[in-house]
Amino acid sequence: MNIYKIREQLIGVSNKLGIYSFSRTIWQKVFKGFALNHQAKLFHENAANTLQTLSKALMDNNIQSWLVYGTLLGYAREKDFISHDYDIDLGVFLEDGNKRLEDVLIKHGFTKVREYRIDDGEYGMEQTYELNGVTVDFFYTRKEENEYLAHTFYSDKGLNMNQTIDKYGGLLVTEFSFTPFALQRVLFKDAVFYVPQNYDLYLKEYYGDDYMTPNSNWRTDMAGNGRGVSKIGVRTVFIM
Repeated sequence: MNIYKIREQLIGVSNKLGIYSFSRTIWQKVFKGFALNHQAKLFHENAANTLQTLSKALMDNNIQSWLVYGTLLGYAREKDFISHDYDIDLGVFLEDGNKRLEDVLIKHGFTKVREYRIDDGEYGMEQTYELNGVTVDFFYTRKEENEYLAHTFYSDKGLNMNQTIDKYGGLLVTEFSFTPFALQRVLFKDAVFYVPQNYDLYLKEYYGDDYMTPNSNWRTDMAGNGRGVSKIGVRTVFIM
């Protein structure tokens, strides 16, 4: 079972029973380590094949998708996946739409796990798919005149996701601003993908100038190009 599914089930049941704080403690002390180890095992066993399937699905259907975040960092620094990252991160332009991508991925055996939408997907979106226990996150990038924008979604301090949704009608949003870029094809672990032509600048804007030095304590809220926005992300879970 995927770590996302375990976590979603635990959150759902504990919220219904009103025991979220207790179940969070149990998750942290008992299940999280097991779930992460299981996720790591599945990733190491299946990530390469999943990457090959992704590449073929995207390239055969002329869908421009590029390596981002931890996966791009692995390409630039390790020439491999970074050791503590157990998913695949890809970017796709918002203007290219999401229905064709979804149809192509499902046709190739992927399952849609969840998605986050800003303004019903018109302003921003993130989607997660899964194949053989390996999750793939697609971060939809919005083109503006002088910047490209991507987003992540999070809970308010002291609240879980469901409590944040109850309070605000959705999740809070961080917006990341990148210098506009062109794309180039590269080979990553024997699979063809795109990366930003100036991926050094892309990674510096997100991780900082020292991104080539491993930092296992780095968190998304440390990104240098992130900013809060007065938008709400609507979350939909497709697998429980």
